[in-house]
Amino acid sequence: MSKRALIFTFLGVILVGFLVFINFGKNLPLLGFFTPKFTEEIPEKRPPRLDRRDLVRFEGMKMEEVLATLLAEQETVEGATSPQPSSSPFFSSLPDHPVPFPENAIPRDEKWLRDFVTSFEKGDGSKPSEEELWQFTLALSALRISPEQLPESLREAGNPKSESDTLSITLQSIPNELAGPFVIGDFHRDGEGLEIIDQGGTRMSTLDGEGRPVPVSGSLSPFAGSQLAPADFDRDGDLDLLVLRRNGLPDSLLRNEGGGNFRDVTIELGLLAFRDSTAAAWIDYDGDGLLDLLSGSSDHPLELYHQTEGGGFQPVAWDLKLWVPRGIRQIEVGDFSGDGLSDIFLGIDSYRDRFCRTTPAETWSDWRFPEITADANLSPSEDGVVSFIDFDADGRLDIFILPPSESTAETKKLQIYHARSDGSFEEVAEAVELADYQDLRSVTPVDIDNDGFLDLFCATPELEINRLLWNRGGLAFKEISIASRASFLDAPLATEAVDFDQDGVMDLIYENESGELRWLEPQGATQDWLRISLSNARAGMRMTTEIRDKDWVVHEVTRNLRGEKQLHLGLGEADVVETISIFSADGETPLATQEKVAPNQEIRLELPLEPRKRAVAPL
Repeated sequence: MSKRALIFTFLGVILVGFLVFINFGKNLPLLGFFTPKFTEEIPEKRPPRLDRRDLVRFEGMKMEEVLATLLAEQETVEGATSPQPSSSPFFSSLPDHPVPFPENAIPRDEKWLRDFVTSFEKGDGSKPSEEELWQFTLALSALRISPEQLPESLREAGNPKSESDTLSITLQSIPNELAGPFVIGDFHRDGEGLEIIDQGGTRMSTLDGEGRPVPVSGSLSPFAGSQLAPADFDRDGDLDLLVLRRNGLPDSLLRNEGGGNFRDVTIELGLLAFRDSTAAAWIDYDGDGLLDLLSGSSDHPLELYHQTEGGGFQPVAWDLKLWVPRGIRQIEVGDFSGDGLSDIFLGIDSYRDRFCRTTPAETWSDWRFPEITADANLSPSEDGVVSFIDFDADGRLDIFILPPSESTAETKKLQIYHARSDGSFEEVAEAVELADYQDLRSVTPVDIDNDGFLDLFCATPELEINRLLWNRGGLAFKEISIASRASFLDAPLATEAVDFDQDGVMDLIYENESGELRWLEPQGATQDWLRISLSNARAGMRMTTEIRDKDWVVHEVTRNLRGEKQLHLGLGEADVVETISIFSADGETPLATQEKVAPNQEIRLELPLEPRKRAVAPL
């Protein structure tokens, strides 16, 4: 071959290689170094999708085929899936009862407990830690052994003393065979009760005549998820379901077709993504009447999917300068600024947590979410858990911040920020007598006694007492964990407060670390209530209720609605509900009013369906 031919051949090889690189290089699995490394700085150009190779690989496949393929591949890789958290042998040997254990409590493994006590008694001469003494005391209580039988050095006050109060409500644990993750709602849209979807979105059950969950026929996703997020995204009146998944498995959006049947519409609506999903929230950020989806993961940038008029979803987070490169731990949505628009809290690993206020504009691309953490006088602990709870029933969302479990004793305390009328916040944990509460995993609002003020169920780590804090008229809280028998020792992972059996009192249902569900139902003298079914409710609306008690004193309670279809309202010792009024998000326009309502019943309020607003494009 001539020298000239060699040169042309060499140049041809280079040209072909260059064309291959330009056209296909971004999809080649071996070219991992082309994956961009995002930072907190917003990219100047729309960032490329990190899962583009998987999108090309599975193009044209159905969702079930995609999930089945990925799961089969993960099963062949050792350690690809995380094992289900298991309880400690000590916890598993204790009675499944609240503390202090009742006389009829039977240890689940008495021999293990006796061996534990014997080994503890022998000891090595060192002083036991507080944790060791607590476990020793629990073992003695479970075995019905009096501390007086032990040496002075091993005696401990032991079981906490019952709170001295007149509250006569106790929580009864209802046996069930349900398993998490779970969610509860009116998925049948029949108005005759609620359904529960459990086992990560693979099974739906309803309550039979005796109040027991019974599976119903239908079709859900055959592949379980790690979290469930229900919403009526298509505005047809029934709840649809978003199933979140970890480890690169795509989420599923299941459209409710009625009769217990759901159809996976993830791909056709533009939501297919391959990432480690950790949090999601439905939010109508632009007030067009269509729910949008805020989706976060540990390994991909935060995404906001705007629902279009055609029902599809368009990613717009980068367009709106809502940028987090990765590490989303929690997303919480609520109108904490009081302007009728849903604001956002973002809990982010390895970056600062952010409170973002939704700021409207004339065109869809000019909406923004500026961080207001400092301006609102908020000082969140790093990597904390946030809940929006209106604890004083003034219609403004207050902010509860729980520090992470690895915090030091000095920084583990609960923070409570009370919303002021000017949009700022004041830290009030000490004023409401909660400054000393530490090491809480989550806080769930529940009106346990139907007095109209939200009490707090606080989840704790395993072997620590779960706590119930009684709201005293929005002014202070008092612990009733022991008196109410809420003091189980398991570790709740996700909790819902809902009147599951529709008997007029709020139930507490939570998933523990073993994946089981505990259902706690209030027993005793609860007060009056009202169940309100709402049609076309939207986040940001306000409900004002005037209640006349038996002494003819009128009380007014304001609620910030968050798009609920059913609302449980505690009335206290009500004689009559004088008026129930629901106002638009701006607080000015009355949408529905009902007068002279007797308590202890269900009513329905029909709200006008607001017309869809056309998304305005920039000029």
